[in-house]
Amino acid sequence: MSDKLEIEGEVKGFGEEYSTATFKKKTLVVETGGEFPQKYCIEFVNSKEELLDLITVGQRVKVHINVKGREWVSPEGVAKYFTSLNGWKIEVLS
Repeated sequence: MSDKLEIEGEVKGFGEEYSTATFKKKTLVVETGGEFPQKYCIEFVNSKEELLDLITVGQRVKVHINVKGREWVSPEGVAKYFTSLNGWKIEVLS
């Protein structure tokens, strides 16, 4: 399976915004169309977060993403797994 995908849909909003001296992250919520629409929260990290500066709610967009997975082990030794959608390019369709 390729971990490089595209999601097309309408911008529903912006979520979490986070920054430190060395790290920046913004999130974008995109809803797909069709019979069973889905809402995806896509992260834009570091220099890629600037791609969202000209995006507005209601626009139709195509977002190019990478799917990232990682493991985190708690101090008690319990493993948890996380999946992220990381945007690296965004195209306005309308």
